[in-house]
Amino acid sequence: MGYAVDHEEMEEGLKCVAAPVRNLSGVVVASVGILGPAFRLAEKKLAGIATGVVHAADAVSAELGFQRSTPEPVGRSRGRGAMA
Repeated sequence: MGYAVDHEEMEEGLKCVAAPVRNLSGVVVASVGILGPAFRLAEKKLAGIATGVVHAADAVSAELGFQRSTPEPVGRSRGRGAMA
C-alpha cells in the first residue's frame, strides 16, 4: 500500500497527497486525499501528511471489510496519477 503525490502537475500552486481505499475483495474503490497550496505542503512535511492520509484510507478500507494479510510499509508511488 502506498500513496501518490501530485507535485503541481494538474494545477500550478496546488499539491495533493492521496491513498487508495479498498473494499472487502481488495479492489480499489475510492481514495482519501488532501489538497492544499504548494507552500503549505512543503516537501519536508509530505511524509508526515502522507502517513495521516494512509491511516485514514486504511481506516475506511477496514470499515469496508478489507483485511491486509501482511503489514506493508507506507511508500510513495511514482508517476502521474499512480497509486499503489
